[in-house]
Amino acid sequence: MRTRIIENLTTLNKVFVHEADKNYTYQDLYEVVLKLNMYFRKNQISKVLISLPQGFMAYASMISCYITNVTFCSIHYEDPLSRKELYCSELLPDLIIADQSKDFPENLYSFISAEDIVCMRTDTCESIRKNDNNEIAYVIYTSGSTGLPKGVKIRDISFSREIRWIWKTFGIKEEDVCSQYPKLNFDMSLIDIFVAVVAGASLVPFKTFSDKLFPAKLIQRHQITYWNSVPNVVDMLVTQKKMNAQYMKSIKKYKFGGEQIYSSQLEHVFECNSEADIFLSYGPSEVTLFCSCCHINIENYKDYSKHNMSLGECIPGWNIYLKDVKDEVGEIVVYGEYIGVGYIGNRNENKNFGTIVLDGKEHKAYFTGDFGTYIDGHLYFCGRRDSQVKINGNRIDMSEIERVLRINGCEATCTVYHCGKIYLFYISEYLSENDVSEIILRELPKTFLPHRICRRDNFPRNNSFKVDRAELINSIKMKGKGMDWKYDM
Repeated sequence: MRTRIIENLTTLNKVFVHEADKNYTYQDLYEVVLKLNMYFRKNQISKVLISLPQGFMAYASMISCYITNVTFCSIHYEDPLSRKELYCSELLPDLIIADQSKDFPENLYSFISAEDIVCMRTDTCESIRKNDNNEIAYVIYTSGSTGLPKGVKIRDISFSREIRWIWKTFGIKEEDVCSQYPKLNFDMSLIDIFVAVVAGASLVPFKTFSDKLFPAKLIQRHQITYWNSVPNVVDMLVTQKKMNAQYMKSIKKYKFGGEQIYSSQLEHVFECNSEADIFLSYGPSEVTLFCSCCHINIENYKDYSKHNMSLGECIPGWNIYLKDVKDEVGEIVVYGEYIGVGYIGNRNENKNFGTIVLDGKEHKAYFTGDFGTYIDGHLYFCGRRDSQVKINGNRIDMSEIERVLRINGCEATCTVYHCGKIYLFYISEYLSENDVSEIILRELPKTFLPHRICRRDNFPRNNSFKVDRAELINSIKMKGKGMDWKYDM
């Protein structure tokens, strides 16, 4: 894969990144990669922390690390100092690439900025070379929504293999214009960046909060042909009345992952383009980007929508096994030779990495904490361990509440468990709180009825632009201080 990238850097005469103030070419990328390649080798750099906004310099830094075989860790540049201190203390980087060194612990690390990189000189006779002694391609930190974020170590061989597979299977070509919507601390962003540079395609970063909140504007302006995001972006576009052919007609291929996906979301896509190809991915960061994929179109999507949307088939090198199956539901265990190698630092959570013995043979495995079931031969996601709660002796799967509401007309839903109670938030133009209550009682046991139901115009978003459950819990606390709910059980 490195050979392919270097070939594109040295031969392509086209735009690599479309930014608001400037377009950056593959030649611009080559110059930055060469500068950083020389700098890394000269200073014996083996680990780099990247804290830059989405855009050309961040992409060039990551690509430089990959080509030189330097481990990189890209974080959200607006994270608080406490988070950055955690990343630094665990990663122990040889270098931090950041525009503001004052945002990090003082006098402990070497820094260079995007401006420093631009000012570097190169020897025109120098060529790009790599270090052959580094197994880890990158470290990616989980969101930390249920505790401290964990830095997952991903092997070079796993990452390279999967990017090649995505590039060829998705059919991304030089003429494609690819979105770069997820923030750089979310490993979905690595798919955008590296698949684009391998294919020789162009990238459009969604850098600002406004870009992310109103994505249709950049989609239409740049005529994006390949889109990759969490599926909640579809809900947001529907709410904004922008999920239509006027804005979305240029997109030929979609990839969705990171959250449960519902057939109603896909139907909105097909209304924009009946010939769209859609790839649905599943897999925690611990197993390298994703481990299974479901390729669907308007002709076959209903075959894979018997629950939510199917998780599809395992991609080469990964396998799935359901452990401790009860009532046809079991924990999803991913196994194979390309599992990540654990968390950085001294983490008790490494117990999730282990081995599993099947048919007398031992395999490397990751125990996901997700639950799945097979329906008509297809695997479906059934919720996470932390979405299953027990109230008055009754076991309740909160993801099931969300599922039945989605298939009965809710545009978006989110349930949270706080202080022994279930809170339901939803978005719908037509359904009242009483309507929602009636749907739940009709479709599910009475014990599933949430304690409180709240209709909202929108949901708060975290760094990965998933629904920010912590912020919803804060809203619960505020409502507890004299603020009434519209509907209260």
